[in-house]
Amino acid sequence: MNSDEPLVLVTGASGFLGSRLVLMLLEEGYKVKGTVRDPNNKQKVAPLKALPHGERLELVKADLIDPNC
Repeated sequence: MNSDEPLVLVTGASGFLGSRLVLMLLEEGYKVKGTVRDPNNKQKVAPLKALPHGERLELVKADLIDPNC
């Protein structure tokens, strides 16, 4: 990720609203850090990884139920 692009955190990035917000932000030129429960769940993250400008998207694990996150 280029450090001169503004960075936005989107929680729940794999949800309906979160994924739409991620798309809008990427289209506007933002870097996006998106939280998902399991970034290794290919079924959940595939639509996010397929978004245009996905090179500016970083997915990180954030599970409120798991105390180790």
